[in-house]
Formats: sequence, C-alpha cells, structure tokens
Amino acid sequence: MVQKEKQFPARCLHCNEEVILDFSTLEARRFKCPFCQQVCDTQQSIRKRFFEQQLQNQEKSRAVEEKRSKRAEKIRTIEECTAELFHSARERYRAYAAEQKRKTELQKQKDQELRKRRAKEYERKRELEEKLEAEQRKRMQRGLCPKCGADAVGLTKAGYDDQAGLGCCMLAGPAGLLLGAVGSGETVCVCKACGHQYKPGDHKVE
Repeated sequence: MVQKEKQFPARCLHCNEEVILDFSTLEARRFKCPFCQQVCDTQQSIRKRFFEQQLQNQEKSRAVEEKRSKRAEKIRTIEECTAELFHSARERYRAYAAEQKRKTELQKQKDQELRKRRAKEYERKRELEEKLEAEQRKRMQRGLCPKCGADAVGLTKAGYDDQAGLGCCMLAGPAGLLLGAVGSGETVCVCKACGHQYKPGDHKVE
C-alpha cells in the first residue's frame, strides 16, 4: 500500500521541467505545472520521468560497460605485448643457449684434437729419444764417441770446470770458485774429433 507522505518525481509534458508530486496529486490524476501553469496528466508525467530515468540509467550502464571494455582491451593489449616480449626474449635466450652450446662443443673438439696432437708429438719425441739413446749405447759399446760416432776416443783426468766456477762465483761470491773443482780428478772419455767429454758408461749426450 502506497504511503501518503511518499513523493513521486515527474516531468511536465509541456515545459519538460521536473516536478515533485505527492500522493494527493497522484490520486487526482492531474496536476498543474508550477512553471508553465499547464495541466498535465499525472500518469504520463510519471511515466515520462520514469522512462527518462531509465534511459539515463541505461546510458550510465553503457558508459560503465564501455569503460570496462576499454579497460579490458587495454589489459588484453598489455598482456599480448607482454606475451610477445616474453616469447621474443625466450627465443633470443634459446638462440643464445644454442650458440653457447655450439661454441662449447667446438672448444671440446679443439681441446681433444690438441691433446691427441700433443700425445702424438710426445710419443714421437720419446721414440726419437729412445732411438738416439740406443744408437749412442751401441756406439759406446763399440768404443765410439756417442755424439759424432768417431773412434778417436781417449781417456783423461777431469780438470777444473771454468764455467761452473764462474757461474757459482757470480751467485755465491768468491767462495763459489771452489765449486768449479768438484769432480776434478775423475776419469773421463774425450773425443779427439769433436771434443765431447763424457764419463765411461754415460751414453747421454746433452
């Protein structure tokens, strides 16, 4: 049941001004506009005001919906840009990782080849040293010079070592001259062809 003190907003059918109707005016079904002094139908005036209010509400709802749509579009655009940037960054990282892996594999291959080459060089050097040592041993067994292979080899006593004495003198002072006499008096073999000196049984040639 409608209360008598309740007010009803309405709209004048002639001047379109907003008026407030009370319950008594609503029961009379007609009212006089205080602005244009024209008589208007109460139900039509209320219906017109109601339709205008509904239209305003629809416009507000549409504006809110458009605002939400724009915001959603903006968020979607940001998400798409972020996804695109993430995808691009991931692709760049994958390319970088693949390049680093390729470089690592290439470096491993180079290291392996270098180790193999060094191993071959070491093996070849060792074979040459063994061959040279065997050849020197054969020369010494035959009484030849292990350096040049000449048979003009004689025995003598080792004397003072000038080079050792001078080097020790430069390092330790005058007392180092005494080190040059170390080993003097020992029997050594001397090749008369090349001048090479070596101890009997020592087949190594420096």
